[in-house]
Amino acid sequence: MLWYENIKQEQIYANLGNLLNENPNLYTDECIVFCVNCDTGFGSQLTLITQYGLYLEKINPKIHCLGHFSNNSCNFKYHDTSYNNSFFLYFKYLKTINENIKYYFVNLSSYVLSDNEYPFIQPQSIDGLNVDDIEINKCHSNYFKENFELKIGDNVISNINNIKKVTNLPLIGIHLRSMLQLICHSYGRDSNIESKLIKIKNTLDKKYTNYNVFFVTDVSSYIETVKTIFTENTIYYNDFISRIKNDTGEQHKVGHYCDSVINLEEYTGFKLGSDILYDCLSLINCDYYYVSVTNIAFITSYINKQNNGVHFN
Repeated sequence: MLWYENIKQEQIYANLGNLLNENPNLYTDECIVFCVNCDTGFGSQLTLITQYGLYLEKINPKIHCLGHFSNNSCNFKYHDTSYNNSFFLYFKYLKTINENIKYYFVNLSSYVLSDNEYPFIQPQSIDGLNVDDIEINKCHSNYFKENFELKIGDNVISNINNIKKVTNLPLIGIHLRSMLQLICHSYGRDSNIESKLIKIKNTLDKKYTNYNVFFVTDVSSYIETVKTIFTENTIYYNDFISRIKNDTGEQHKVGHYCDSVINLEEYTGFKLGSDILYDCLSLINCDYYYVSVTNIAFITSYINKQNNGVHFN
C-alpha cells in the first residue's frame, strides 16, 4: 500500500467548519483531508466524499480529499478491521501525493456548509432529465472519476465480456433493490417489483429480437421472480454475491433501517463492500443497463466511463 493508504485516524474534526477555522494553512498548503465514514451505506459515503471534495477543491486545489473507511457501525459495515483504512482496499487515488505534507481527519456527515454553493446530489429525475444528466450529479460523478478508480473486479469484467462473446447476443443489465428499501426511500417510486420488470421487458422486446439479462439484486428471491417474467431469455447473475433471502421477515429492522445489505452480519467488512462493487461493475459492463434510483445508481455513475445506462423509478 502507498504511504497514505493505511494511516490510523488521529484527531478527528467534527465538521469542515471546525477543521478550516483551526487550520488556516489549509487555504494555501498541499495537504490531505481524510473523510472518516459516518453511519450510512457504501454509496452514501461516496457521495459525501465527492461533496466534501468539491467544496475543498474550490477552497484550495492542492488539498487531497480522501476517504477513510475505519468505523463499522449499525448502517456502515464495510471496514476490514485488520486495516486502519479500508477505503483503499476498494479504490486507488489517481494523483501523486508528496510524502512530507500534513494530513487531517474530519467526520463525514450530511451537514452541508453551503447547500446553495456546494449542493448535494439530486436523488431523482427532475424536468425530464435522467438522474445522471442533472448538472450537480455530473459534477459529483466527474470529480470521482478524475480522482479515483477501482482496484478490484477484473474477474467480474472478464466474466461479462465472456458472456457477450460466447452468446453473441446483447447483454442487458437490470438492477432491483429490495421492496422495503424502495418504500422507505420512495421518491415517488413504484414499489411493485413485477410491474417494474414487465415495463423493462416490454421496452427491450420492442428493441431486440433476442437478448440476455444480467440481473443484479440484494434479494435472492428476486432472481426467481425475474426468471418468471423473462421466460424466453437466459438470466445471468453473480452467484458469489451475498444476499438476503426475501424482502420481508425478521431480518429487516422495520422502523429502524431498511437497507437489506446491513442485515448480512456475517459478512461485515471487505466481503460486503466488494459485493456491492462487483454487482455495479457487472451492470456497467453490459451493453446497456437499467438501475433503480438508489445509491447503487450513483456508484455505477461514479465508476462508469460510458453512457450506456438509465435510471428508473
